[in-house]
Amino acid sequence: YLLICASPLMIGKPSIKIDYVKWLNDSEQAGRDTSKNEKTYYEKAIKSLVKMPEWLEQSTVTWPADFNDVEIKALNSWLESNKKSLEALRKAAECQGYWNHYERSSDETEDLQQAILPGIMELLPNYRKLAFAMRQNIRYEAYSGDVDQAINDCFVLIKMGYDIQGNGFLVEQLVGIAIEALGLGESFRILEKIDVPLGVLKSTQDQLENLYAQDKPVISFDSEKIFWYDILQRWFTDDGNGDGRPLGRGVAYSIDSDWTVLKILLFDYPSRQEVLSKVEEYFDRSEELLSTSPWDLHSEGIDANSWIDDVEGVSVMLDLNGPAFYRISQISWRMKTQRRGLLAVIALSLYEKENGKLPISLNELVEQGYLKSLPIDPFSGKPFVYKKTGDDFIIYSIGEDFKNDGGEVYRDDRGRVRMWTNKGDWVLWPVQE
Repeated sequence: YLLICASPLMIGKPSIKIDYVKWLNDSEQAGRDTSKNEKTYYEKAIKSLVKMPEWLEQSTVTWPADFNDVEIKALNSWLESNKKSLEALRKAAECQGYWNHYERSSDETEDLQQAILPGIMELLPNYRKLAFAMRQNIRYEAYSGDVDQAINDCFVLIKMGYDIQGNGFLVEQLVGIAIEALGLGESFRILEKIDVPLGVLKSTQDQLENLYAQDKPVISFDSEKIFWYDILQRWFTDDGNGDGRPLGRGVAYSIDSDWTVLKILLFDYPSRQEVLSKVEEYFDRSEELLSTSPWDLHSEGIDANSWIDDVEGVSVMLDLNGPAFYRISQISWRMKTQRRGLLAVIALSLYEKENGKLPISLNELVEQGYLKSLPIDPFSGKPFVYKKTGDDFIIYSIGEDFKNDGGEVYRDDRGRVRMWTNKGDWVLWPVQE
């Protein structure tokens, strides 16, 4: 009985009609001029990059003023040797966008993910090395008094990370988020340590507003969905009308968590179209998690952590992505919070320089043209909490616990500030060390 019932899983062959590597490349490039691809300059930067000295990699110093004379001299020498590499990064920021070109690591490799991920993973660590080199350069420029160039280089990092996000695979986009976070973090640091000239503040504000006006998603699951399209064409038959039945390994991508041993033994597996329908539903829900603010979900009584898992009938293999997708959505909203926070801090700095005092509320920034709109906290649905504190101010998000803790950050057992956790407020200013 088992052999007879299982025979459809072993008889037949798939119909490989779409080369998804080519499809991805065509989709990523989208008719854009390849000479305008930032990746061209990143490759040049990688080739000329001189490795960071081991002492600098291991150093916990965050500002050059805290280095001794020998270390400052060594830092300057290393940065000088990387001038060509850093200039290539600046050239990349002048381009129209970033897209990768994917290649199979082996023609014999069937699985799309295994076929192209080795090439991606070989490239991304070099992007991180470039970003860390630029971060050291930014700090040295600011310390040396070249504030204009330091702030411009912060934007170079921000744009590099921003342009890598929203397309390609998740691992690429997460690296993009990390790089943008470096640029945002250094911008906050310079604003804290140095009196940035009015003109530099205004040009930085314009650059950031123009960049973020593109309203590009921080994360897109589109390329991840392509993996599933490829699985369906490789592990299901094709009846010519887009439907079919699972073959061998395709069973693992058919059964959901409610399947019992008895149901498995009955061999009544979902069809290719049924599985595809669930894939589409699952990814649609995942995209909603990215576009619906945490506060909107919370106020509707929706548990974001399990919202994706509530899609019924989803393959066990697909359902395994749920915790990771939720975590990625958290990272995405943290990124948006940090962006809005930097724009608000720059606007407050501009207001203070031009008026000799801080505004009473964030509304004044909008009314007087320092901000185009109020910076909304994704975790409260309201503007960030802003308060004047003597000659300074505090501005913060209430964070993932949806509670206003009065501007108190979370600290671990050793007293260290832990931003971006689900405890305490996320204080954007003053900079938390």
